[in-house]
Amino acid sequence: MKKNTDEPIKILIIENNPGDLHQLIEEFKKTTYLDDIRFTGSGREAWKMICQSGVFNDMPRPNIIIFDFNTLRNKGGSEVLEKIIKEESIKCIPVVILTDLEGENELDNYQDCPNLFINKPNSDDEYKNVVKCIGEFWHNYAFKY
Repeated sequence: MKKNTDEPIKILIIENNPGDLHQLIEEFKKTTYLDDIRFTGSGREAWKMICQSGVFNDMPRPNIIIFDFNTLRNKGGSEVLEKIIKEESIKCIPVVILTDLEGENELDNYQDCPNLFINKPNSDDEYKNVVKCIGEFWHNYAFKY
């Protein structure tokens, strides 16, 4: 089912590398479809943001979640992904995983949830392409919830 909408995106980025986070945010700011962007380097904090709990109770729920794979592995991110898969009211949020892994063995553990795997960018042009890809994914294939 295609959505094909111009609805702006509320994004949550889970990334523990400040340089990569900065580049992603800067590229999203150049787009016309960004409504709200939040970020964290912690899986546990990300879960609170997604569930709008504690200090995040007034934060809008994201329309799309972008995980850096290394954060997913090292900072409680895998627990968050498992919770997203199990939580009925949240599992409909599209998940994008940015990865620099060339082998697929480690990625096999996460095949049930992410809607999109993208190679982690290494240059300004690649960051532009990643943001463009996520925007096209959102506007053409992500489902409303």
